[in-house]
Amino acid sequence: HRDIKPTNIMVSKEGGPLTAKIIDLGLAKTVAESHADAAISVPGVFAGTPAFASPEQFAGADPDIRSDLYSLGVTLWKMLTGQTPSRGSAAEGLDQHQRLPLPVEQLAGLPQPLVVFLEVLLEKDPARRFQSPAELLKVMPMVRDAIEAGSFLMKTIRVFVSSTGDVHKERI
Repeated sequence: HRDIKPTNIMVSKEGGPLTAKIIDLGLAKTVAESHADAAISVPGVFAGTPAFASPEQFAGADPDIRSDLYSLGVTLWKMLTGQTPSRGSAAEGLDQHQRLPLPVEQLAGLPQPLVVFLEVLLEKDPARRFQSPAELLKVMPMVRDAIEAGSFLMKTIRVFVSSTGDVHKERI
């Protein structure tokens, strides 16, 4: 989608359960669309809304679904706190998204499992975020259950293997 933000999510209860739909597909591209085929995607050119953009969008990289999951994390942050994690000009937002740690103090009072969930969604490195919506959906019941039970969640850090000598268990 490349522009997930509150104004691009429509919530409806029409004819059944509450449903959220993504609207405004002006920056969207198909999964099979190559970087060269996407007219809006020019290497080194930013497309999106700065306050909700992922670090890789600011870097001019070719965003994928993990970029949308980052933007979803910013959207959830805004829903919970009334503000985005980054503030200021686009240039200041760039620095905040790419380099500065998350201002987790804004999340004071929220359940720890929810904070961990947001931290994973908002990892600066896409390889350390949820890798797909399916992975995110798999974790959501664990987050809900931990909140209801008043328990804590541990955040797993992905470790990538580049050779057999680098094999390590995932670290907590």
